[in-house]
Amino acid sequence: MTPKLPIKILRRFSPEKLDSVFQDILEYNIEDKMNPKTLTHTISFKAFAKLVIDDMFNFLEDEKFFPIEEENYNETYRKPLLKLYGGRIKERFYEIESGINESVLKEERISGKKKLKGLVDEFGLFKASKIIGMSVTKLAEVTNTPIDSNVANQILVEMMNNDELKNKYKDFAIHASSNDVFYWEAMIKTGHFHDDMIENITIAATPFWDGVKYTPVEIEWFTLLNYYGVIVYEAQGEGGFYKELKHQTNFESVDELLNWYEEFYLPEVYNIIMNTLLPKMHKLADYEIKQRG
Repeated sequence: MTPKLPIKILRRFSPEKLDSVFQDILEYNIEDKMNPKTLTHTISFKAFAKLVIDDMFNFLEDEKFFPIEEENYNETYRKPLLKLYGGRIKERFYEIESGINESVLKEERISGKKKLKGLVDEFGLFKASKIIGMSVTKLAEVTNTPIDSNVANQILVEMMNNDELKNKYKDFAIHASSNDVFYWEAMIKTGHFHDDMIENITIAATPFWDGVKYTPVEIEWFTLLNYYGVIVYEAQGEGGFYKELKHQTNFESVDELLNWYEEFYLPEVYNIIMNTLLPKMHKLADYEIKQRG
């Protein structure tokens, strides 16, 4: 709901007139109130907001209206207009501040990038990130480090550990273990067994595992349980249920890598699990259960 303006203001100025003056002040007259030679606020947002409103009334002096001279100016005039225009003032404040910081820090950023690039060249991306306390992902972005399979693996592992990657796909939950292996886990009914059976599946599928140029997809463990949770059958993959997923190995940016993760890695790994590895496991389970009688 838009705040109502006091009658004292509306008697003298229409909302359209006030809005027009406010916009002029905000766009053209207020930026130099913030010092462009400093890094952070030389003026707080609260003080900046008051300046905007006060400048509005100073701008209107030629209308023979001087509310700033009134004893109750703050309560009667300034506060209602701050409520009305507060959101737009805040947006402008941070827009100006951002521009100031950008201008002041431009040369420092260029110099800083060269130093960071030197660290990456000397120690490698991962070790450099530890030295300076910056994430691998951010450091790769800042230094424009080429993203090959090794760097891609480091970035994806870090982002998964920081909950910055999509970690669910279809029925599977995805997480990275303490040794940086991506595990896909699910309890599902594929329809292959009786309706009261559920399959507990664990798949290892680490993108660019150990810097290789593919993704190894392998069943680590398979358990079949009945309605009561009793294990009917279980098997460890042990290398027999494995497929290499071949794919792109170099990326121009982190964004391209993340797009690859969501658009290629997730659906392709899922396809291998459901249409290649699980059918082989089902066949083995059928045979061994039958053999047991």
